[in-house]
Order: sequence, then structure tokens, then C-alpha cells
Amino acid sequence: MIRHLELPIMPVESRPNWYNLVINGKVPKERVFSAQEILDMPEIIIKGDFFCNDGWMVKDLTWSGIPISQLLKLAEVNCKEVDSIKVCSDGYFKTFDIVEVLQGNIIIATKLNGDFLSFGHGGPCRLIGGSRSGDNHVKWVKSIEVS
Repeated sequence: MIRHLELPIMPVESRPNWYNLVINGKVPKERVFSAQEILDMPEIIIKGDFFCNDGWMVKDLTWSGIPISQLLKLAEVNCKEVDSIKVCSDGYFKTFDIVEVLQGNIIIATKLNGDFLSFGHGGPCRLIGGSRSGDNHVKWVKSIEVS
């Protein structure tokens, strides 16, 4: 495997305030989270290497964000009646089995190595899909569809 020297970090000076994340589908009522709501939630930290399908990797990244399982709980989703979720961004999406989601290591990341995500890194919110490869880490997440 090729080791990329580093993933360029482009810090953002302020918290994004224009963003909304929609949770819809098999939910009691569509839920919209503002950037402020997401950034005010207790975050978890996931540390690890980032693997790309092209064969490169970046070691020792620290992602901070909100577990999707927590967002589903806040949206009052009955996870016993759910098979999967689809994380979407303008026509691009990845699907995750609900069992995988409930493990808690699939997050909507807001920070990389302590800095808010820049647009180039998928900010203000991007998916970090557990131990899956890079194409599963959806940038610019706009919605989570529950099915």
C-alpha cells in the first residue's frame, strides 16, 4: 500500500452556520438539524488511518463528530423497524446496515485533527464510515434516509 505523505488540512476559522442535515424516510416526522444543533452536541473522537481505494493511505487521523446512532435517536427512529440507512450528498450515497450503524463508530464528522472541516474535506459535515474504505466516507452530507 502506498502511504500518502499527508492529507492537506485546511482549517476553517469559524463554525459553519448555514448548514442543515435532514433525516427522513422511515421516521415519525422528518427531522432537520441545524449546524448549531450539530455543533452543540457532545462529540466523540475516532482515531485511525484513512484508506483510499486508489491505494494510498494517511495514518493517524483524528475525526470528531456525532454518531449517526445518536442522530437517529434524537429523530425518534425506531431502529427495531429499520433495515438500513442511506447517507446522501447531491446524488452520491452509501448504504449502511442498521446493525453496523448502532455500533456507534459511524459518525457525522465536523472536525479533522481538531479543526473544523473545510469544504475541500467535505465540510461542514462528512460521514466517517467506520473501518470502510475512503469511498464510503461521504463528503458534504445533506441527508440520511432511513429505510
